[in-house]
Amino acid sequence: MSWCQRKRVKSSLLIEEGDMMLTNDLMRVRTKGKNIEPILLKNTPKYKGYAEQLVDLFLYAEKMALSRAEIVEVIRDLTALEVDHKILKGLSKIMLDRCEFIIPSLPLEDPPSSFELRMRVFQAAAQEGSFSQAPIEQRKSRNEILEYVCSELNLEDRNSEEKTSDNKEEGALDVLIQPKELEAALYADLKELHLLSNYNGPKEGDRLLERYNISMCQALLLRSTSVVVEIPFLDIKWLRFLFRYIKFHQLIYDISTDNECAIDEEHFSEMMSSEEGLSEDCSTKGMALTIKLDGPQSLFKQSTRYGMQLALFFPALVALPCSWTLNAEVLWGKKRKFRKKMTLSAQNNLKSHYKALGVWRSRAEEVFEDRYNEYYVKEQKAAESGKEQKKSSSALSSKKTRKKLKPKLWKLNRGRVVLGKGQQVFFPDFCFTHNNDSIFMEIVGFWRGGELKKKIKSAPKNYFFVVSKRLAGEAGKKIGAKEMERVVDFAEVISLPKVVKKLEDLG
Repeated sequence: MSWCQRKRVKSSLLIEEGDMMLTNDLMRVRTKGKNIEPILLKNTPKYKGYAEQLVDLFLYAEKMALSRAEIVEVIRDLTALEVDHKILKGLSKIMLDRCEFIIPSLPLEDPPSSFELRMRVFQAAAQEGSFSQAPIEQRKSRNEILEYVCSELNLEDRNSEEKTSDNKEEGALDVLIQPKELEAALYADLKELHLLSNYNGPKEGDRLLERYNISMCQALLLRSTSVVVEIPFLDIKWLRFLFRYIKFHQLIYDISTDNECAIDEEHFSEMMSSEEGLSEDCSTKGMALTIKLDGPQSLFKQSTRYGMQLALFFPALVALPCSWTLNAEVLWGKKRKFRKKMTLSAQNNLKSHYKALGVWRSRAEEVFEDRYNEYYVKEQKAAESGKEQKKSSSALSSKKTRKKLKPKLWKLNRGRVVLGKGQQVFFPDFCFTHNNDSIFMEIVGFWRGGELKKKIKSAPKNYFFVVSKRLAGEAGKKIGAKEMERVVDFAEVISLPKVVKKLEDLG
């Protein structure tokens, strides 16, 4: 296929296989009683050597535009004499699934497809070939048939270029199709002859081993009937990141929270200082959030598609910086009659290839937190000084001061998961607390009026939204007066007086 490497392919069909899982014959698991667990690869020199060898192969294949058949042949030679041939095949399967192949075509202005080329060659052979009805002296050999079709293609291409000769540079040489090139293009639409154009997989041995372990777990999740995920105390940004993937993949879920593990500033500081991201108080009291997901084997229809969505969600769970736990019921065996229990956790040291998008804190959020904390400290000192003045004042003056009801002083904490109507999940950025009362505040990014109205209707009564005027969608800049009772708008800096006023109204 060297003819296609020297010339520019002007018309090609892109074939992208995307994210795929390991097949049943490539899975490596360990069963013990009713338990099952994937056999994960450790980053040892032996396995790292396998991975680096395959990475070098695919990078070379991308550079030289090798065909799929040539790549598979090299992989077959590598695995022929290896004891761990299943591991090598699994690693190569992951890499092949991240490759983009093209169908090569002839370097013509409007190149015909392989099917059209075969039709022209076969028709010419039927009319003037060795086994045609033409006189013996007029019959053509195989090479002559190919040369005849090449001359027709070159003539057609030259005529099409003459129509657009205004844009053609002077002295440009015409590219003539040779019989060998035509012969190679006859069956270029076969999958084995597709050429590697782009490799999007891991380009380091360590990353390939990490992707292999993730794929092994995903393959088992395809057989699950139910999945239960337990997440300890975690910053609200990461929870929002996780549920973004749950909703994007349209998974069926049911959640419950543990209110005993309160999320406040003290716990947040402990979490940030802990290596695992879990405070000691939360670990002793239990998990803060439990998510139950339906497995693909629990559905009657489209179980394969749903299973793929569940498997694609798994790397998002692995990306969480906390001690998460996943318990799944897996159907095992050729007929999937045996029910096994699989447990995965952060202790497996899995590494996700998903990027943690949207977990950063905005400048408006940081500025508001600093300003409100200053306001809280100032008001708290004023309240303490007021108590001392009350002790030294007369009984008459104390009665007058009691009649004046001062507004509640709300303490600012980091947000926690809030359940709304119909299993609607909310992720407030802040939680204001006073004694046993709580008010939640969520900073909304880009928004539309219709979507914001739905969120307001589903949100609890002690929940309000802070929205940016500059990030309003064109289709929904206006919000009704009733909805505005739960909204605080801002331009660049969140107004502290507006938030304090909203706390007084809701408190």
